Amino acid sequence: SRARPPYNHPPQRGRARAMAEADGRDAENSPAATLVLGRYILSDGPPLGTGGWCIVQKAEDKLTGQKVAVKTYNDQAIRELGDEALAARLDREVRTFERLGVGPEASAASGRPDPRRFRKANPRQWLVNLLDFSRDSKTGRPAKAEDGKYYTVLELADESLGSWLQRRLTAKEFVGLEELQEIGNAVARGLVWLHRNRLCHLDLKPENIMRFGSTWKLIDLEGCLECGNEDAPLSCNNFTPLYASPELAQFALGELDERSLRPEYSMDMWAAGVVLLDVLVHASALQETKAGFDSASLFDEDTVPFEGWYRWLADPTPLSISEIISEPPSSLELLQGAPQLRDLLGRLLDKDSSKRLTAPQLAGHPFLVAGLSGRQRVEEAFDRAKRCHVPGTLTRKQAAALFGRLGLRSFEADALLRACGALQKGHVSFEELVDFLYPEDQRSESL
Repeated sequence: SRARPPYNHPPQRGRARAMAEADGRDAENSPAATLVLGRYILSDGPPLGTGGWCIVQKAEDKLTGQKVAVKTYNDQAIRELGDEALAARLDREVRTFERLGVGPEASAASGRPDPRRFRKANPRQWLVNLLDFSRDSKTGRPAKAEDGKYYTVLELADESLGSWLQRRLTAKEFVGLEELQEIGNAVARGLVWLHRNRLCHLDLKPENIMRFGSTWKLIDLEGCLECGNEDAPLSCNNFTPLYASPELAQFALGELDERSLRPEYSMDMWAAGVVLLDVLVHASALQETKAGFDSASLFDEDTVPFEGWYRWLADPTPLSISEIISEPPSSLELLQGAPQLRDLLGRLLDKDSSKRLTAPQLAGHPFLVAGLSGRQRVEEAFDRAKRCHVPGTLTRKQAAALFGRLGLRSFEADALLRACGALQKGHVSFEELVDFLYPEDQRSESL
C-alpha cells in the first residue's frame, strides 16, 4: 500500500506570521526538535500516515509558519529496496509533480497567474502540491539530504473524503446535491488534468481525495503510471480491489497479462463512479458485496486473493445501482429524483470500458455543470469554445446548442464565439471577457 500524502493550510501573514516564526524558533531550539532540510521542524506527535515503504509526519516551516507534511522512506524500504532504487523512486516522484505543474519549481517560475488561465486549467486547485524535496546543492535535482534520507514536503490538508463521509454519517448530516456536485467536479477536473498529461491515477478512492480548506484535491500522485506505456507494467499493487475496474479484475485473475493490458484512462473513470457511490451511501458502497465473497472464500482454497470478488466484478452483467444505493433515505431520494445523476453513474460504471465517460465528458456532464458557479459556467463554456470553434465553421445555431447545455443565453454564446479568436491571439483576458459579457450594472452576484 502507498502512504497517504497529506495536506495544507495557507501560510499565516502579518502579525500572525511573525508569531508563528517566533514559535518556530522556540520549537527548533527545544531539545526534542528535529529539523529537516534546514527549515522544517518535525512534530513530535504520531505520524500522519504510514505505508509499506513510507512514513508521513506533520511539520512546520520555520520560515513561514506554514504547516506541512514531510514524507520519507521507512527502514523496511531502505532494507528491501536499497539506496539506488530509492533515489530512482524519488526522482520519478518529483518529475511526476513537475510534469503536472504542481511542483515547487512550477510555482517559482510562473509568477503572477495569467488571467487567461481558467480554474479548470489550474492544476494546483485540483491536485496536491509538492512544496519541497531533498536535493543536490549543485544540480538542484532530487538527492539525499544531509542526514542520508530522501524527503518530499507536501501541502497539509484537513481530512480525507473517507473521514469526512464517516463524520457526516455519524452526525446524520447527510450529503446533499450541491456537495455531491462539488466533489464530483473536483474529481473530474483533477482527472482531466492527469489525463491531459497522459497519466493514469489507478488508485482513486476516498482516502486519496483530500479536503484542503473548502477545496477537494487528488493526492497519491507519485503512483501514477503513463497511459499505454509498455515500460510501466501494471501490478496488483497499483490499485485497491474495491475500486478496481472490471478489466483490472480480469488482470488480477490472470485472464489478461501485463503485455495485453496497459494503464488506461477508463480505469480511473470506473473508480470515479465507485467514489460517487461511496459519497451517496456515506461509506464504501461495494464493501458489503466484497465482504460476502471474502467470507465465502474462507472455505475455498483460492489461488488468487479476492478471487470471488474479482470474478463478480469481471462478469459482464451490468451493475444495478438501485440495488447498491438503499440508504440513507436522503441519498435514495436524491438518486430517484435526479435522472442526470443516474445517467452519470450508469455511464461511469459501464463494464464495457469503451463506453465509459472520459474525464472531459464527466466534467461537462449536465449533472456536474449544474453545480458550477456562474463564473465557472462561463469558464466551462469558454474552454469548450476554444476547443471546438474553428472560425467560419460553427454557425450561430450550433453555438446556441453548444452553450445552451450550460444555461448560457444566446447573446452570451455569440459573444463567446466572437471573443474566441481574439483570446487565442492574446488580445483579451478572461476578466475582460467577463466584463464584456456582464457589464457591471447587469452582473449577477454569483458571477
